[in-house]
Formats: sequence, structure tokens, C-alpha cells
Amino acid sequence: MYTRTILKSLLFILLFTSCNSKKNTISNDDKTNKLYENEWFLVSWTSKNSPHTINTMEIIQLKLDNETLQLSGNDGCNQFFASYEFKDEQLTIGPTGGTKKYCGEESSIDEKALIEFLQQKIKVDFVGKKLQLKSGDDILLFSPTK
Repeated sequence: MYTRTILKSLLFILLFTSCNSKKNTISNDDKTNKLYENEWFLVSWTSKNSPHTINTMEIIQLKLDNETLQLSGNDGCNQFFASYEFKDEQLTIGPTGGTKKYCGEESSIDEKALIEFLQQKIKVDFVGKKLQLKSGDDILLFSPTK
């Protein structure tokens, strides 16, 4: 009888903790919905090889449209756009196009670095409410505008 009570208690604890662990992970569908329902602005860019001091960081924004499969945004100076594919938590962005106004040397450096980053295969993840994009040694962290 005592053994039965212990087994029931252990079973209850196991079921309870397994339900809780599922609540802490974000499903792929939730990630996809979260990715598309927001416009994202860059809050940090870290790199193992060389730190980025993005001067236009508060302006760098991304938006992914799930219906047209188009990425659009602002690189701190110019508007840009591209087609993309999002599959298995990987974001692959096609060639980018955009406006071509000159906004100074610092902005041009930031713009070039961002466009080069976007041309790589990018791993998409979420850290709390923030969007994390990783490729190679670079990690870009975006906050939602909503």
C-alpha cells in the first residue's frame, strides 16, 4: 500500500513536470507566427571576430511578410527588400534591392555589414520576446515594435 502511494505520487510529479516543460518551449508554429506578426528593430549585434558598433542601430528594422514571402526594412539609411524562404528555423534571403541615397561613411559601413549578413544562411530563434538571428560568428538581436 505504501509503495502504491509512492508510485502514484511519482507518476503525478512526472506528468506535472512534463506539462510544465512543454510550456517553456516555443513550438515551430509559434515561432513562425511570432516572426511574422511583428516588425523588428535591431537592439544589439555581437560578433566573436570583431565587435560591431552599429551607429544607426535604433533605425535598423526588418519585417517579413508571410503572404508575399518578402522581407523589407530599413538599414539605417536606405529602405531594402528581398525575397526569402523560412524553413526548419533557417532563413534564406534572396538578393536584396533598395534605395541608394548616401547618408555618410558610418551609415554606409553599417548598411554594407547588414546586407552581407542577410546574404548568409541565418538561424532564427527567440530569446524571450526578442528575435535572434545567427550566422557564423554574428548574432543580431531584434525587439518587436509591438
